[in-house]
Amino acid sequence: MRRIDWQLVRPSKDGKVTDALGLAEIIRRLVHKEARGLLSEEDRALLMHTEQTYLEGTTSSCKAVEAPVVEDDPHWQARIIDEFGDSDVEIDLAEYLDLRRKEPDCERCPYTSPYSLFPMDPCEFSAGALETVLVDHELVEQARQRMSPDAMRALAARLDQARLESRFRPSDILDPADYILKASYFLNFWADMGFGVLPIELDELIDYGAAEESITAITDGELSEPTTIH
Repeated sequence: MRRIDWQLVRPSKDGKVTDALGLAEIIRRLVHKEARGLLSEEDRALLMHTEQTYLEGTTSSCKAVEAPVVEDDPHWQARIIDEFGDSDVEIDLAEYLDLRRKEPDCERCPYTSPYSLFPMDPCEFSAGALETVLVDHELVEQARQRMSPDAMRALAARLDQARLESRFRPSDILDPADYILKASYFLNFWADMGFGVLPIELDELIDYGAAEESITAITDGELSEPTTIH
């Protein structure tokens, strides 16, 4: 089974970011390139600028759903003290408590995905099993494309139809009907919040030519003209 994660693409604040899906894809490609030691100084500066533009001009998933923070838990201090004891950080306990208390509490958040690499990527959906359980090849291909909210809703409707008509294969590692149901819910829920989806294939070979083409488009002015994300 291939590892494919549906990474959430944050919605724009007040239409200040041009094509957040495009920015997220450029960031992903540059990060992969950096991990392979292939990032030039020019590309590194572009990565920093693009990340800053994306983060400052968009809304995080935690903000969108008003996710709980650590200190909302009445027993948070005991939890974090235990966590500190198992950690290898180079700060004292008081600093650690102060640092963690305002952070999102993914363990208690009702919006974390049940099919995710928790706690590493709690807001992503591990969609690779769709290739195994779905019998409709076109539907599998649709699940591998980057999606706007409208495209997410369209895919969710097709997944619901496939589930209701039992057009899926059995699996020894998960309940396919539940898995497809949760995939549909994920798409509909986050689409209603204004998010997009960028599928990430960890085993993919990065097409650096395509990346450079997209990077050129951005550096030629896309970041300087704010428009609304559709």
